[in-house]
Amino acid sequence: GGRSFAWTSPTELATLVGAVLAWIAFAIAERRAVEPILLFSALRERAVACSVVCYALGGWVMLGSITYVPLFVQTVVGTSATRSGLVLWPQFLGTSIASFAVGRFMFRSGRLRPMALLGPFVLFAGVLMLLRMNAGVTSGQVARDTILSGIGWGLMAQVFIVSVQNAVPRSLITSATALMVFSRSMGAALGVAAMGALVNHGLPPGIRLDSQELGRGGRSPVATRELLAHAITPAFLLTACAAALVLPIAAYGVRNVVHAKDEAASVAVEAA
Repeated sequence: GGRSFAWTSPTELATLVGAVLAWIAFAIAERRAVEPILLFSALRERAVACSVVCYALGGWVMLGSITYVPLFVQTVVGTSATRSGLVLWPQFLGTSIASFAVGRFMFRSGRLRPMALLGPFVLFAGVLMLLRMNAGVTSGQVARDTILSGIGWGLMAQVFIVSVQNAVPRSLITSATALMVFSRSMGAALGVAAMGALVNHGLPPGIRLDSQELGRGGRSPVATRELLAHAITPAFLLTACAAALVLPIAAYGVRNVVHAKDEAASVAVEAA
C-alpha cells in the first residue's frame, strides 16, 4: 500500500473492505457456534479484555523488534544475515531470566499488579533505546539495547495470561488461554504489517530493504544506509506508541489475585 498501489486505489480499498467483512463474518460465526474457537464472551470481563489488548500490543512490539532489528543491522549497519540475527540473543536471554523471576514472584506473593505495571514500563524504555538507532550504530550497541525490551516482555507476558485465567471459571481456562495466544498472534501480524507499510512508504523509489541493493541507483553505500535508517525509524516510533499504551491499559484492568495457598490458609483461619 502506497508503493505498488495507491492507498485510494480500487485494489487497496477492496483489500481493506474485504478484511473488515471477514472479521465481521468471523465474529458472527463465533457468537453462534456451540463450541466457539475463541471465547469472545469472556471479553465482557474487564481483566480479560485489558489483558487481551495488552498481550496483543506486546506481541506487536516483540515480533516487530525481532523482524526489524536484524533487518536494520543487516541493511543499515551492513553486517551479514547471520550476525544480524545474533544481535537478538541478549533480548531472548533477558526474556528468559525475567520470566523465571516473575514466575517465582507470583508463586510466592500471589500478586500480579506490580509486574503488570513494571513490565510495560521496562518494555517501553527498551523500545525507546531501539528508537535511538541511526546509521552510525554498531551491532554490539544494538545487541545491548535489545536486552531491556526482552526483560520488559519477560516481566509481563506471564502476568496477563494468569490474569485472564483467574478471571474466568475453571471450565473456561483453556479457551481463555487460547484467546490470549490468538490475540498475541493477531497483534504481531497486524503490527508488523503496519510497520512494513511505514517502511515502504519512507523508502525512496528504486530502493529496497536488501543489502545487495546498497550503492545502486547512483548513491553511495553510506548515503543509502542513511536513507534506509530514515525509512525504518518511523516503524520503531509506531512500535513505541504501541508499547506506551500497554501501561495505562494494564493499570486499569489487571488486579491482584489471592494465591491458592493463601486462600486456603484464610479459609482455615476463619474456620478455626
